[in-house]
Amino acid sequence: MRVAWFTLETLTAALGRAAVDGTTAKAIAKITRCDLIAVDDIGMLPAGQAAAEALYRLADAAYERRSLIVTSNLHPSGLDTIMPRPWPPRLSTGCCTTRT
Repeated sequence: MRVAWFTLETLTAALGRAAVDGTTAKAIAKITRCDLIAVDDIGMLPAGQAAAEALYRLADAAYERRSLIVTSNLHPSGLDTIMPRPWPPRLSTGCCTTRT
């Protein structure tokens, strides 16, 4: 199984570099060729608009096509405190959480 692993910071940086040379769609396509995509440590650092957009674009591209794992030490109800508003409408939180 091919896996792509990012922190939110490295995902934002990768898509930011791609945006500079106009290859964002190509970068997203390369990432979504993997069977599993993991975005780790959401909430470890505050996220800005660029991070929210990077996560949304990846989630939108992977939607119903690839498995996407997003990890955080925050409860899903706390994710809106680290992402700027408005939260992208198709990105949902809390679908597969366990209470600890």
